[in-house]
Amino acid sequence: MDKTRLLIVLSMLIFFLFPLVSAKIIINQQPEEVYNLGGVVSIPITIVASTNTLGSLNIELICREGKVNYKIGIPPLSFGEEYKTDIYVPLTKSEIGESKGICKIKASLGTDYTLTNEFTISDLILLEVDFQVLEFNPGGNLLIEGKATRENDELITGFIELSIMEGSTSILSHLETISNGFFLINASLPTDIKAGALLLKLNAYEIDPNG
Repeated sequence: MDKTRLLIVLSMLIFFLFPLVSAKIIINQQPEEVYNLGGVVSIPITIVASTNTLGSLNIELICREGKVNYKIGIPPLSFGEEYKTDIYVPLTKSEIGESKGICKIKASLGTDYTLTNEFTISDLILLEVDFQVLEFNPGGNLLIEGKATRENDELITGFIELSIMEGSTSILSHLETISNGFFLINASLPTDIKAGALLLKLNAYEIDPNG
């Protein structure tokens, strides 16, 4: 066997051992503009095989504050065959770590890939607060009603903590629950507070449904 025939045989062996994987990946629906931690990004896609294709779909969540990779198995596809599926990205810390902020998703199969539009993963909780009393007396009650939502307007369930500061000293700390986005704080003020301005702080925490 001369060198020319040997090269042809080797080329055919390489071709069969490493078949080309080529497919067009179509995003059927772009992600929403904002997602919150605890939610799920769901993106329907269509894969159109440009060759007989066997492989895994590589999914990459690319954020300014982190990156996550994982794979999705797909069935063998013949030339021209279409396969519809959904990309699901659970936005829990156990899945995406500290990834948040401006993000996009890259789906690739072999050398072919597509990118989604940018979207935001947010851990912000927005508070709407109604103070029933604006002047407080020592030993009196402080009544605060409010609403807590994610940045995408979804109601949360969790806790809200009230702190009252007199200068750099904390004179009151009070914890209440947030149920379906709404909370009511009814706290008794210390009897020895001094006249003057007080600093009130509200911190909200959402319960992680995945622990």
